[in-house]
Amino acid sequence: MDYKILIADFDPKSLEELKNFFPQGDEYDNYTLLSATDGKELFDQLEQSPDIILLNSPEITDGLEIIQALRENQNSRYTPILFILEDNQTDGIESIFQFGIIDFVFRPLKKDELILRTRSVLFKNSFFQRFMNQAEQLELLATVASKSSNSVAIINPDGKIIWVNEGFENMYECTLDEFIELFDQTLLNPDHNTLFNQSIAKSIEERINVVYENHWFTRSGKEKWIQTTITPIINERTGHVSRLIAIETDVTNLKKAEARLEEQNKYLLKVTRHLETTNEILEKQRVEIEKERQKADDLLFNTFPYTIAKQLKSKGEARLKRYKLVTVLFTDFKGFTTLSEQLDIEDLIKQLSNYFERFEEIIIPHYVEKIKTIGDSFMCAGGLPLSNKSNPIDVALCGLEIQEFVRQQNEILKAENRPLWELRLGIHTGEVIAGIIGKKKFAYDTWGDTVNTASRMETSAEPGKVNISGDTYKHIKDFFDCTYRGKISVKYKGEMEMYFINRLKPEYSADEKGIFPNEEFSRILSTY
Repeated sequence: MDYKILIADFDPKSLEELKNFFPQGDEYDNYTLLSATDGKELFDQLEQSPDIILLNSPEITDGLEIIQALRENQNSRYTPILFILEDNQTDGIESIFQFGIIDFVFRPLKKDELILRTRSVLFKNSFFQRFMNQAEQLELLATVASKSSNSVAIINPDGKIIWVNEGFENMYECTLDEFIELFDQTLLNPDHNTLFNQSIAKSIEERINVVYENHWFTRSGKEKWIQTTITPIINERTGHVSRLIAIETDVTNLKKAEARLEEQNKYLLKVTRHLETTNEILEKQRVEIEKERQKADDLLFNTFPYTIAKQLKSKGEARLKRYKLVTVLFTDFKGFTTLSEQLDIEDLIKQLSNYFERFEEIIIPHYVEKIKTIGDSFMCAGGLPLSNKSNPIDVALCGLEIQEFVRQQNEILKAENRPLWELRLGIHTGEVIAGIIGKKKFAYDTWGDTVNTASRMETSAEPGKVNISGDTYKHIKDFFDCTYRGKISVKYKGEMEMYFINRLKPEYSADEKGIFPNEEFSRILSTY
């Protein structure tokens, strides 16, 4: 169907919002939108004969004045009006219905509800217009009226029915005599039909057609909705109302259709709320999943070297790799078994954890990777997974700083008369293979003779010293002050040359003990 919709809104911004609610090329109806932003424009647009007027007024009283003016205008006397109200505007709302077919909708507006309301009002108005035409031509169509399926009744001003057609008897399921007997000879009895009583009084007093709907039950118990149009017949000689014509139609199906539309609207609202709730749940789940994913990533990157973790995350595996120059460091606490007998187990583990955590903090700035801990042994390596040439120097600096930290801790323990922790530390440089093997419980590890030799350097060390192999010494001798220990017998290796690193050479040291490098040494190291 093609409809003209006149939107009267004195707020231009709100007007554009309302116009956007009505799509062009709707599946069911085509809408031609007219608009008015002031009173003059509103009444000028009535010349276009709109099918419905959408009225947006900030106050009910102002809106009622506009509606009354529209009803007094010949071009809009019977044009249906959809009144848009704020959701808190309820006072005086009952007075709206005295002006004929008027409906209302509350803000905030929803597109589907507004369109459904508009269609509903247009649908009711089509019935209203049809029956108004019948009322105006009643005298010329008396024969047709007598056989009409609609109920037609001629009533005296005092409310007594003087004539009905067959449609009346079909509508009420009784003859006129039976109806009079049932309802005290008059439709004006307020106990049976209060709304009709008020409508007929209004029609007589104001000499206008009055339309209303009534909820009715026939004597067989059948529920009906009946729309009644009361039309006054004026005696031209006396000017008084001589008769009233009541044309009634069964709009039960229309009411049911409206009810279905209302149910559909409620269902749509329910679905919308359900979708909103579902979206909120999904968003919460997405956030939780993202948190868990971040936890998993953090665990992955804390467990493995960065490049290895990236490979595992993207490919699910990390291939083994051969490194030609890697420096491996092992530590072990001398007399750890004795310590475990002297200390409470919880205190023992707590202190061990503190040492290992500090070792990790020391090696990170030197680009040295922690490989693993085994009991009271700590293992790390430089030169992997990213290869570099400075790793013998990097690991040597870590060894000095680790032993310095243990020495400082022992001073505190000695002052508190607590058992001391004495650390052996060994370093060796050579070739290794590194990576991850297995499918479950991944662990990044290194393999090769270099690892075994580094372990032997640790077992051959003295507590508090940094013991290195001759191979490591060749890479660091220019920067560190070392003491040659000679050739020392090593299990499964025979005799091997070993050195103690005493300190950084003074020209490269930032402190008196020679533990930390100065800027000159850091500059040289950056060239490796």
